[in-house]
Amino acid sequence: MISIKNINISFNNIEILENSNLQIYYNEITTIYGESGSGKTTLLNILSLELDTDSSFVFDDIDVNLLSKEEKKQFRRDNIMYFHQDDMMIRNYTLKENAKLIIESKNQIFDLQKLLNYMDKVELDRKKVNKPLSTLSNGERQRFLFIWTLLVEAKLYIYDEPISALDENKAKQVITLLQEFVSEEKMIVITIHNRSLIEDAHCY
Repeated sequence: MISIKNINISFNNIEILENSNLQIYYNEITTIYGESGSGKTTLLNILSLELDTDSSFVFDDIDVNLLSKEEKKQFRRDNIMYFHQDDMMIRNYTLKENAKLIIESKNQIFDLQKLLNYMDKVELDRKKVNKPLSTLSNGERQRFLFIWTLLVEAKLYIYDEPISALDENKAKQVITLLQEFVSEEKMIVITIHNRSLIEDAHCY
């Protein structure tokens, strides 16, 4: 479980969040819903430990604010998988090379068959696994970036608008896969514009 208390976020002297609280539970999808510019991504950056905050932050009974900078970095690497809107992969590398590179950087084992199975679930042609990332359309790249995160072992999975480039059918495939993926050992947080796509989620 994650508990963050007294979150205060402001931009240009405009208070976005004031003394807000956030709780994330295992075996549950939590959605963050709001208009563009309402502070969703900033909130995710706090949750992912990429942005320091004075808020009380407890992750599985660990007081995150007591960790050193290096300890936070290691804790983030060991426990958090963050799907950014920005594409951090190497465009001239193949899908397989990109997935293998990132997963091995976390000292984890790359499983090609698992990647292919996930590609099937989101209707991404498995023959493209050996094609450069640059050959994919925006929607295909977004689906690949999403399923790549599922290969990484973590406790907290954070998704910043992972279905923004997808039509309703493809978006539902991604959400269904997330619902199958969440477990008693995993927490999922997702920002989304259309909250009707995840009706049984805990919504902020």
